[in-house]
Amino acid sequence: MKKRRLWSAVLATGMLFSAYGCGEETETPQKSDNTVKIETSANQYKATVNSLVSTDALGRSFGEALVTDAENQVGLFYWIWHEEKSGIYNISELLESNPSALWGTGSASQTVSPLNQTHYWGEPLYGYYDSSDPWVIRRHLELFTMSGIDYLILDQTNYVLYPEATEALLNEVLYFQQQGWDCPKIAVMFGYTSYSNSCVGEFYLKYYKNEKYSSCWYKKDGKPMISVDLADTGVGSEYGTENSEYTFEEWLAYTMVLHNKVSSETEAKAVAREMMNFFTFRNTLWPYQHNDEKDDNVEKDDYSWIDWVYPQHITSDGYVNVSVAQHPAYAMSASEHPAFSATHYNKNWGRGWDYVSGTNDIDRVAQGYNLENQWKTVHKNKGKVNEVMITGWNEWTAAKLTDYYTQEYGGYVCFADNFNYEFSRDSEMMVGGYGDNYYLQNMRNTRAFKNDKKVRFYAATSSPTLNSEKGWAGRTYMDLAGDAMERNFRNTVAEGRPHAAVYTNTTNRNDIVSTQVVNDGKYLYIKINTLNDIVVDETANNNLNILLSVQGNTGASWEGYQYLVNRQAPQNGAGITSVEKVAVNGKYEWIGAGNAETYLSGKTFAIKIPLATLGIKDASSFTVDFKVADGISDPSDMMKYYVDGDSAPIGRLNYRYNAGK
Repeated sequence: MKKRRLWSAVLATGMLFSAYGCGEETETPQKSDNTVKIETSANQYKATVNSLVSTDALGRSFGEALVTDAENQVGLFYWIWHEEKSGIYNISELLESNPSALWGTGSASQTVSPLNQTHYWGEPLYGYYDSSDPWVIRRHLELFTMSGIDYLILDQTNYVLYPEATEALLNEVLYFQQQGWDCPKIAVMFGYTSYSNSCVGEFYLKYYKNEKYSSCWYKKDGKPMISVDLADTGVGSEYGTENSEYTFEEWLAYTMVLHNKVSSETEAKAVAREMMNFFTFRNTLWPYQHNDEKDDNVEKDDYSWIDWVYPQHITSDGYVNVSVAQHPAYAMSASEHPAFSATHYNKNWGRGWDYVSGTNDIDRVAQGYNLENQWKTVHKNKGKVNEVMITGWNEWTAAKLTDYYTQEYGGYVCFADNFNYEFSRDSEMMVGGYGDNYYLQNMRNTRAFKNDKKVRFYAATSSPTLNSEKGWAGRTYMDLAGDAMERNFRNTVAEGRPHAAVYTNTTNRNDIVSTQVVNDGKYLYIKINTLNDIVVDETANNNLNILLSVQGNTGASWEGYQYLVNRQAPQNGAGITSVEKVAVNGKYEWIGAGNAETYLSGKTFAIKIPLATLGIKDASSFTVDFKVADGISDPSDMMKYYVDGDSAPIGRLNYRYNAGK
């Protein structure tokens, strides 16, 4: 194992509070327009992910891509530390309403902004959730699966294993796998203190040795990957033996005994030996350990969770980190603290950081300007980079401290890893602010990294009968079964604290499991299949709505869609439903465009839409992007498609259907 000097605890503490089915796509020769024409895969799960398209709120788009079988890997830093809370304190709200309490340390501040308590920098779209909430976990994993994320790296650097959240996450991974989805697998990052290393053994005994979860682990070189500190072991007074050294295996055994993780030294040695054979170890690398501009001190097994150098370091085996924002001044809050902001504003690299001018630009926060440039390092080193880890998804919080890092901040309030909209590093969707921009930004870059070929998927044509199973051998798009679940989970906070809530959502009604699409040159046929018999609310207009975007159509649109089918409640048996078009560009207002035949029975709702009604003139070759949504409480709010009922695909994503080659 490598030997590297251990850095002082004062610097490291708080740095990181932070099965598929059969069938393959068949490729045909490239055409003159550089588009690869591909017959749809028999594996409907892969075909679904490859066929996803989207345009974000800023107009940035991505199309179909060959991502499911790509060798390049993408990981995402994921936090499971959101638990029952003694109170929820929002830094951004306090900056507006009570900045003196936020920056204060006296008794008057303790009620609204207490010391040593974690504070949120903003509000997640799914609320101040508990990491054990299965409703949240399932939606997260659905987002990641559709994005092509290969693994989640769990932050276990703070010596707490979060057993309820860990088990809930692993069980949901199994749930996805059992359906046939290539769900992200799990890896774990540990820190460098003796207690952190003892947690490696504890986590191994609790989870890795449990055969139930054997399919959940992300592997490198054929073994589950785990990130630990591989620096000099057993150095310093913390370990009780000044300047003594152990092999890494001996160190793992010693720490398990030291912190009572096993019953005896004999057991500790046996467990340590097992782990040495079981894992592929990578070295948890802190950003100040390679803060130079060369890659020559970055070794093969180094695993950085953030980089304070740009362009970022690339390891000899092709690993690189991309992050939303960086904090080389050690505390994100230093850039905004009244005592430091004049000199420290540009010492941290916020979401809008410009690497050319070396300055922060808050007007570029919404577009993820810093993150986009971090991704450019990946794309500029195509062929050299084969693994990317994104920091991060859902950290959200930082503790309010006064004894943080260096004397420079001594006595002053500090928030280390996150502070506000500009100086934070989450990409999970938020209430307001950047919305879902970062989610789609990472998905766009992930797809480009994995396979940047321009592709067009196609399928055979036919004329099905709406009330028959025959004739539907066109495209089938899968959706997770079970994502339309009721939410009812605690978020316990002390009485009288802000944001006390039990999170509930009862908009789930029909659970879409697949959507079949085919055309015959005159009609577009769509069949929606649900997990259970379809429930219709005859008083509502959000029953199995179909939103469509016809490529090349220059008419009025809302969120890119020109047409909405089935705003009226569907009828049992044969019926007629409405086809509407956008009345006012940019607004969720609709006027009649025509009608479509329907058939509703049991778990099936089928629709026959005249192509002419959709403004399609060339029936031999057209492209339609679409989604099916049910139970959306406010269909005019695009963010609700991430939250309510069932949206297939989720959120702002769409399926793409191509007619003809």
